Amino acid sequence: VVPRQPVNLLAGEQRAPEFLRRNPFGAVPILELDDGVVIPESLAIIEYFEEQYPQPPLLGTELQGRALIRAWERRCELGVVL
Repeated sequence: VVPRQPVNLLAGEQRAPEFLRRNPFGAVPILELDDGVVIPESLAIIEYFEEQYPQPPLLGTELQGRALIRAWERRCELGVVL
Protein backbone atom coordinates (compact mmCIF):
# COMPACT_ATOMS: atom_id res chain seq x y z
CA VAL A 1 0.00 0.00 0.00
CA VAL A 2 1.35 3.37 -1.00
CA PRO A 3 0.44 6.21 1.37
CA ARG A 4 -1.29 9.09 -0.36
CA GLN A 5 -1.23 12.76 0.46
CA PRO A 6 -3.87 14.84 -1.32
CA VAL A 7 -2.72 18.15 -2.80
CA ASN A 8 -5.38 20.86 -3.10
CA LEU A 9 -4.66 22.40 -6.49
CA LEU A 10 -7.40 25.01 -6.15
CA ALA A 11 -5.79 26.26 -2.95
CA GLY A 12 -2.37 26.30 -4.66
CA GLU A 13 -0.77 23.71 -2.38
CA GLN A 14 1.42 22.58 -5.30
CA ARG A 15 3.14 25.98 -5.09
CA ALA A 16 3.84 25.78 -1.36
CA PRO A 17 7.56 25.83 -0.47
CA GLU A 18 7.47 22.33 1.05
CA PHE A 19 5.95 20.91 -2.14
CA LEU A 20 8.31 22.84 -4.42
CA ARG A 21 11.27 21.33 -2.53
CA ARG A 22 10.05 17.93 -3.74
CA ASN A 23 9.10 19.03 -7.25
CA PRO A 24 10.36 22.45 -8.37
CA PHE A 25 7.90 22.40 -11.29
CA GLY A 26 4.98 22.33 -8.83
CA ALA A 27 3.22 19.59 -10.78
CA VAL A 28 1.33 16.56 -9.56
CA PRO A 29 1.52 13.65 -9.22
CA ILE A 30 4.81 12.80 -7.59
CA LEU A 31 5.99 9.60 -5.95
CA GLU A 32 8.38 10.03 -3.04
CA LEU A 33 10.37 6.88 -2.30
CA ASP A 34 11.55 5.79 1.14
CA ASP A 35 15.10 6.95 0.31
CA GLY A 36 13.85 10.47 -0.49
CA VAL A 37 14.03 10.17 -4.28
CA VAL A 38 11.07 11.93 -5.91
CA ILE A 39 9.66 10.63 -9.18
CA PRO A 40 7.44 13.17 -10.98
CA GLU A 41 5.01 12.60 -13.86
CA SER A 42 2.31 9.96 -14.21
CA LEU A 43 3.98 7.78 -16.82
CA ALA A 44 7.32 7.72 -14.99
CA ILE A 45 5.50 6.66 -11.80
CA ILE A 46 3.56 3.95 -13.63
CA GLU A 47 6.75 2.65 -15.25
CA TYR A 48 8.47 2.59 -11.83
CA PHE A 49 5.65 0.47 -10.39
CA GLU A 50 5.62 -1.72 -13.51
CA GLU A 51 9.31 -2.54 -13.01
CA GLN A 52 9.24 -2.76 -9.22
CA TYR A 53 6.03 -4.82 -9.01
CA PRO A 54 5.47 -6.54 -12.37
CA GLN A 55 2.27 -8.35 -11.36
CA PRO A 56 -0.35 -7.38 -12.20
CA PRO A 57 0.94 -5.44 -15.21
CA LEU A 58 -0.22 -1.82 -15.27
CA LEU A 59 0.69 -1.14 -18.89
CA GLY A 60 -0.75 -4.32 -20.36
CA THR A 61 0.90 -7.49 -21.56
CA GLU A 62 0.95 -6.88 -25.31
CA LEU A 63 2.97 -4.41 -27.34
CA GLN A 64 -0.05 -2.79 -29.02
CA GLY A 65 -1.86 -2.21 -25.72
CA ARG A 66 1.23 -0.69 -24.08
CA ALA A 67 1.73 1.62 -27.06
CA LEU A 68 -1.88 2.81 -26.93
CA ILE A 69 -1.64 3.49 -23.19
CA ARG A 70 1.48 5.59 -23.74
CA ALA A 71 -0.18 7.44 -26.62
CA TRP A 72 -3.18 8.37 -24.46
CA GLU A 73 -0.90 9.44 -21.62
CA ARG A 74 0.98 11.69 -24.04
CA ARG A 75 -2.27 13.22 -25.31
CA CYS A 76 -3.30 13.99 -21.74
CA GLU A 77 0.11 15.53 -21.05
CA LEU A 78 -0.17 17.77 -24.10
CA GLY A 79 -3.78 18.69 -23.34
CA VAL A 80 -5.20 17.29 -26.57
CA VAL A 81 -7.80 15.02 -25.03
CA LEU A 82 -11.02 14.80 -27.04
